[in-house]
Amino acid sequence: KKVSKSSNKQNHDEDNITQLEVLAEEKHNQIILSGLEQQLLDGILDEGTLANRHGCDRELVDSLLERASSENPRLVGYMQRGVAYHHAGLNNKGRVTVEALFRNRYVQVVFSTATLGM
Repeated sequence: KKVSKSSNKQNHDEDNITQLEVLAEEKHNQIILSGLEQQLLDGILDEGTLANRHGCDRELVDSLLERASSENPRLVGYMQRGVAYHHAGLNNKGRVTVEALFRNRYVQVVFSTATLGM
């Protein structure tokens, strides 16, 4: 079967549009902090931790963080230090991880919208 060049170009264009839509959705789902807020958060997190490392099952914590790490690398970095956020744009893996680590008292501080109804 012969495939025309216009058909191949159309498929390529559709793939590019799909990739752009995914990138746009990811950007839309991020919470943007002001420069000062981001500097404060980054500085605090570099210097210390709020995580309850002694009262939690380390295997559970590692498993949950690993599951969420590919889609939520920044959030996982925060959760490793005991801080998290929860909002409507957060994907399911991120939500489940935040909720589980908070319930198990590893994460001590959660910044949330009304989506966190625990």
